[in-house]
Amino acid sequence: MSVLDDTLSGREAYVKKGAVVMLVTPTDRRLRDLPQYTTWVIVDRLSDFRGPRSGYIQLPNHVWWNGDNRFNMDDLDDVHTAYPAILREAATENDLIKHINLDLFLHVWPELILPDRLKQLWISIHPVLATA
Repeated sequence: MSVLDDTLSGREAYVKKGAVVMLVTPTDRRLRDLPQYTTWVIVDRLSDFRGPRSGYIQLPNHVWWNGDNRFNMDDLDDVHTAYPAILREAATENDLIKHINLDLFLHVWPELILPDRLKQLWISIHPVLATA
């Protein structure tokens, strides 16, 4: 495990083979109700993304459990709903690789609504996202 530079409030994040484990301090009021550790999966290479550019994707129940889990990649509203869910809830790198298309991801990245810490972790691992 290597320590990842985390610029928010001095909390630490550790990279562990494709996953980022964030230490949450219990004194942080915004995060008090979260478990002590939050795990997000982040791919080593954005070029691994192999999801479809158009058509429908069907998300697994552990990623999207709230109603219809089919999303149309030709509809940007669907993309803006599906991609943040995938980035927040992915359990494995395959969840990311299978459902996210690189070109579409780079196109919508600046507009995706994600937790600040998650977005900063993606940017720290993939600096190209800072200018996308």
